[in-house]
Amino acid sequence: MATAALAIRCASDGGATGWVPDLEQAKWDELEAAADTVRLGDPFDLRVGGSVHIAGERLWIVFADVPSDSRCPINVNCVWEGVASVHLWARQDPPTGAPGVPALLVVHTTDALAHSRSVEFGAHTVALSALLPHPVAVEDDAGATPPWRVKAPELRDYAATLTVTRTDSRGAD
Repeated sequence: MATAALAIRCASDGGATGWVPDLEQAKWDELEAAADTVRLGDPFDLRVGGSVHIAGERLWIVFADVPSDSRCPINVNCVWEGVASVHLWARQDPPTGAPGVPALLVVHTTDALAHSRSVEFGAHTVALSALLPHPVAVEDDAGATPPWRVKAPELRDYAATLTVTRTDSRGAD
């Protein structure tokens, strides 16, 4: 997996540190060189900072960030499952060989309440089927009510299971 991504402070997410790829062509070249190749339609796991190339499609995906994760802790019974947002960078190069323009894609861990597990990008659909690990509830020593607090995973620990399919019947150029 590629680790050629940079940890930077993002103003858009309140200054939280996240993996955000440098969109300069040289950095994309590094990500492409280190990318695993996966087949269209096959599920694959991608860690934060990792990149994949979709075989035969001139399409690259980078797992950039998990800016929010309000999912129910794995060891608690909740009324609502919660939702996590996953940010991906995607780039598809045109048949001319010139580099395409990267686009930010956002998918979620649920299809409820105007969220979506999938997003269309050109002639492709990128779908999220799993995001691990889940938050956990840990005991709170301060005597709070409830007597636990939610501990979110570290950003570097997240792995997304994704599938890329063609939205239309055309093959790659």
